[in-house]
Amino acid sequence: MNKQTKDMSRSEVHEVLGGEATIFKIKGMSGDVFQFRQWIKGEKQAFRRSLKTRDLNTALQRAKSLVVENLANSEKGVKIFGITLREAIDRYLEAREQDVDVDLITKGRLQTISSNLKNLKKIFGRDDLKISELDRNSLNINERSYYRDRLKMSPTVNPITIANEQSTINAMMTWCYKNGFSHFEKFDFAKMKVDRNAPMRRDNFTLEEYRRLTRYLVEYTKEANCSDKIELYERQLSRELILVLANTMMRVGELIQLKWGDIKEIKKTFDTNGTEMHLATIMIRGQTSKVRKDRRIIVRGGDYLLRLKQIQKYTDDEDYVFTDNKTRRRVDRKKWYVHWASIMKGLDIDYKKRNLTMYSLRHFSITQRLRANVSIYKLSEIAGTGVANISKFYGHITDEMMTSAARQSLKNDEFVYMAEEKLIK
Repeated sequence: MNKQTKDMSRSEVHEVLGGEATIFKIKGMSGDVFQFRQWIKGEKQAFRRSLKTRDLNTALQRAKSLVVENLANSEKGVKIFGITLREAIDRYLEAREQDVDVDLITKGRLQTISSNLKNLKKIFGRDDLKISELDRNSLNINERSYYRDRLKMSPTVNPITIANEQSTINAMMTWCYKNGFSHFEKFDFAKMKVDRNAPMRRDNFTLEEYRRLTRYLVEYTKEANCSDKIELYERQLSRELILVLANTMMRVGELIQLKWGDIKEIKKTFDTNGTEMHLATIMIRGQTSKVRKDRRIIVRGGDYLLRLKQIQKYTDDEDYVFTDNKTRRRVDRKKWYVHWASIMKGLDIDYKKRNLTMYSLRHFSITQRLRANVSIYKLSEIAGTGVANISKFYGHITDEMMTSAARQSLKNDEFVYMAEEKLIK
């Protein structure tokens, strides 16, 4: 026996529950803590795990719990060895795609779930990590904490967002457990202090920034600034997407799933300043909306939809408004991100630090309508959100509106106030 083999030999070997498993130490390795080994007959493999303690009594207690858990899972047909975390995520997303088909969730919600689970993979950092290597505490230990590590990935992420991601992750783990892919039902995350009633920060463009944005889009879509017709077309699509979002108060997911048949009318009219414009009557299908309800809206932005139709090759009722002219499929969402990054760079805006996204254009649109003294109740119908949400997220604007309303006077108000003043005296 050479020195290396001798140094790695087992010591302090103890049987657990009549030989169902053993615990031991490996000299010179793993911090000299106890290790666990149990032979799983049905899968013909040995289940191994560090017990993370040097204390014998603690190690025996943890080992007994593992034996009982593994035996119980074997009885229920749960596979202890099997698929990787990546494979589990792929299978779960396939299952949720079926929920989209029967209108239980939207495609936008599915994309959010997919994004949340990508963050989970990033935190573990291994594609070959097997579910069997995880346990309930795998995301709440010294070397790995979901909340802490998620903040390292994105320092500006909101705690509510992290809490929502954790709920998504445990929904997947519950599904894995029920389908025999996991030996535990959910992760035990560290407790977080989350005020779900507190308004989330809504990043928005200032009016001056939006003016710069619209001016820059003119330069961005000049043929001389594009390498070929394909790039020009993509830039033109990006321009119209941005402008329509900033005028309709639609969610990004609602707009990119909009079909030409959903646009019921584009009508020429004039705004209150006498400027010619086109209003669009749009039917937003519940299956594409976050709130799962159909809604009919009449909004600005018809001019951009008309301009978009001129460059689109496919404009039948079932064609998407933002269609790839080459494939006749909906434009890949990744292309929007590429052009958004390019536009923000051209404007010298640190959009990542400020968390300015295309969704911010919806906030800008709602903000501008509020500033124009549009009824908050009418806005809630058009935007497809509750009055309470608008009050919560745009409170600084609604305060301005209330102040303005309080200061407005009818012609005879002055007489009334003067009469009251005389009575007081």
